Amino acid sequence: MYGEEAAREAIRISIKELKKERARNIDHRIVSGTPAKALLEVAGSDPSNLIVVGNRGLGAAEGEALGCSVPREVVKNAVCNVMVVQTGGDETLTPGRGG
Repeated sequence: MYGEEAAREAIRISIKELKKERARNIDHRIVSGTPAKALLEVAGSDPSNLIVVGNRGLGAAEGEALGCSVPREVVKNAVCNVMVVQTGGDETLTPGRGG
């Protein structure tokens, strides 16, 4: 599953898990663009927003080799608070179990 279909499925699963934890007022959108640009665009210029972004912990050298670090770019350019969550690089984590 790729593209918009994968994004919609990831959102569906995430919202289901958040509702189990009694989260409220969940705002979700699918936007095009690079991850950093999309996060910054959605957060806009409202300083009361909070951006939560994952960090796979690749390290500076490997992150640079792969291109721009999304968490670094978001932290550098956001006008609101940013929470960087360390994911440990395990792409197969199950929602509700640390991932």
